[in-house]
Amino acid sequence: MDEQTPDGSGDGAGEGPEPPKFFRNINAWIGGLTGVVIALAGLYSAIERFWPDTPVQSAAEPAVDASANASTGNEADEDATAAALPLSYKAVDATFEKTGGMWVYTRGEEVTRYQEVSRDDGKTVVFDPMRKVYARWPNAGGMVEESADNQASWSDSFDVWVPEADAADAPAG
Repeated sequence: MDEQTPDGSGDGAGEGPEPPKFFRNINAWIGGLTGVVIALAGLYSAIERFWPDTPVQSAAEPAVDASANASTGNEADEDATAAALPLSYKAVDATFEKTGGMWVYTRGEEVTRYQEVSRDDGKTVVFDPMRKVYARWPNAGGMVEESADNQASWSDSFDVWVPEADAADAPAG
């Protein structure tokens, strides 16, 4: 008497050849490859977050400034103007400092790095490549404005001032 399986189909003889071992484990292969792709994407994202690309503009600035100075002949005036612009600002519980060609905003544990876009017409304009947000403020200090729509519109964010102004405002003692 033939043995039958619980569904009554017989002993399995004549059902056809089994697929190769590779195809029996295809779900494991797909899952493994998906895990590798996700891990590599996470690693790439972490590298971009902690080591953003250096701005191309900052590397080209010295060459552009040198040619502009040569054509105008006002090297001393432009150097004096650049030296007069502050390289750090304070805000309530925060600082904005130019370090290594980048503007670094620090508030508690939060650190945001901005690439300088321009620093003329009395304003400094910077860009945060991680959030895709522009920020600008008057060089003498004032309201920092932010734009998330490629500078089409600006909204007030917070006030900054030049740290030397603190000494003038501080009571004598």
